[in-house]
Amino acid sequence: MNDDGNIQKVEERTTLLASAEASTTSQVTSKRRLLLLAIICFVRLAMGMSYSLPTAFYAHETYRWKPRDEGSLYNGILTGCASPFLVVGGIFTGQVAIHHRSSKFIVCWALFMLSGSTLMFGFVSRMTEFVEFFTFSLLLRMTTGFAMGTLDLASFAIGISTFPSRTGLVAGFLELTWGAGMAIGAPFGGLLRDYGGFSLPFFALAAIQAIEFITAAMFVRSVDNDNLNENTATGNSANYPNSVLNILNFWVVLTAISGYLTLLFLGFPQGALAPFAESHLGLKPGGIGLVLLVSSGCYVIISPITGKVTEWIEARWLVVVGLVTGTGGFLLMGYGDKLAIQIAAQALLGTGSGIALPASYVVYLEQTKQMGYDICEETNSAVYVVALVAQASGEATGSAGGGPLAALFGFLDVCIAFAVLTGSFSFVYFIATIVDNIRKRRSISSVKK
Repeated sequence: MNDDGNIQKVEERTTLLASAEASTTSQVTSKRRLLLLAIICFVRLAMGMSYSLPTAFYAHETYRWKPRDEGSLYNGILTGCASPFLVVGGIFTGQVAIHHRSSKFIVCWALFMLSGSTLMFGFVSRMTEFVEFFTFSLLLRMTTGFAMGTLDLASFAIGISTFPSRTGLVAGFLELTWGAGMAIGAPFGGLLRDYGGFSLPFFALAAIQAIEFITAAMFVRSVDNDNLNENTATGNSANYPNSVLNILNFWVVLTAISGYLTLLFLGFPQGALAPFAESHLGLKPGGIGLVLLVSSGCYVIISPITGKVTEWIEARWLVVVGLVTGTGGFLLMGYGDKLAIQIAAQALLGTGSGIALPASYVVYLEQTKQMGYDICEETNSAVYVVALVAQASGEATGSAGGGPLAALFGFLDVCIAFAVLTGSFSFVYFIATIVDNIRKRRSISSVKK
């Protein structure tokens, strides 16, 4: 009996030790995941800054050589030309690179490219001819776009994989840091340009990106070998789509269109507001950056809240709410001949983006789950290629096309046209969601019978 009692005590102690060890391992893994997510968010912060940095003052630089209307056209091209290459970089990463290189390698490589192009941007103001200035600006902006596309997709794939059971919340934080970068970039660039000239904003941002490169190279390694997917034992056993085409269904395509329209909310002011605000509202580059900060700031605040709300409310309804809110922002911009109205319009545009974008990621991932795919880096990459193509196209339409359209047809009239476009689609998405929910309920009722 004593031997049996001793054996039982040893087994109990062994069980307790194993439980304690598992608990400790779980805590260490969670800390590593949080560290990885924090690094990824830091990376996305500077990525957003790279995109919006020139928007507050680059138009002013083109006016050194060209009249205001013509300069606005060139500024729109320079601002928006990054978007097509952002798409190319994302597609290249999602379809090719991530299957042959580690995500850490891709992140570090993209940061190296991004910091280098940002540093070189600081020297274009020393060009003595407009052709040289425009050509080198165009090439560097394209390079920046490709690096951002690569970094955007790789960082999203890693970030979502850290906590696959809470994709909405994580997506909200990823959008928060991207939006924070967008929010900081415009006033950061405008104020530094006013203080130290054209080159200072680019040199300062290049230094931040160099620090990020070192941070990623040092610390991502410590979590690279962790199993970040809670649904599968190893990355190799995960079921993921071999091509983006495998995940395209009605709702993925419809949500991609909503992503395209949502990025109009952020892209159009970036490309078209600066000339209008300078000529009609009398704002300087620093003031323009602060107005743009309202949109990005609301986007930053709302994104993580939306990510949490998706755990309680169906994501498709939130997409509808975001589209309707952004439509209201465009309507205000269309009647915004006063500064207060433009500020309110930027708040609505940023809020609409902060609601619709995180919710759209949840819709994408829910659809891929219904198709039988696991949530892993490869699946996340395929999903984000769809989102990236749609959103970058919308941003390009807004930023690159917004300036020329505003110059041709008038800023206020273009805003009204965009309001009609986004409002009409929000109604289509709303009706489709109602019909799909009715169909599901009837299907469930027929099964019960």
